[in-house]
Amino acid sequence: MKGVVLSVGLLAAVIAFVHPTRVLRGWGEHLDPFRNPAVFSQQADAICADYERSASFLSQPAVNANDWEATATFAARFLTVAQREVAKLHALPLPTTDRALAQQWIATHDRIVALLRRLPDAAQREDTVAVLTVIADLNTTTQRENQLARMLGMRNCSTL
Repeated sequence: MKGVVLSVGLLAAVIAFVHPTRVLRGWGEHLDPFRNPAVFSQQADAICADYERSASFLSQPAVNANDWEATATFAARFLTVAQREVAKLHALPLPTTDRALAQQWIATHDRIVALLRRLPDAAQREDTVAVLTVIADLNTTTQRENQLARMLGMRNCSTL
């Protein structure tokens, strides 16, 4: 009886150590081809190309003290486009090998949306300093997003 208990315990320890999720973790890309970094980059590039087309239809006004309403309207429209595209990015299956990098890249898009939410409010208040601060933060975040996109092997997303 003691040998049977020891055998069952040993078997349980081996199964726990060599659990299928542990063994197959490295094989995730082979089992699910959509979790491959190259496929992720292609899908993200397609979303970025769509984003670029959608954003190109928006006419961007010059930021000046005479036309705050146009700036607020543009910011609200741009926010709508950005939110739609970021939702598509969140729906993408993350790659297995560059998962953390892909998560950082998507987080920069979330930050861009958060900054875009502040822009219409600042324009409605006619706060030049706040508008320029948001624009500077957007430029910095976009540069970081482009850098991460290049690291992930993207073409369209690294040129926005």
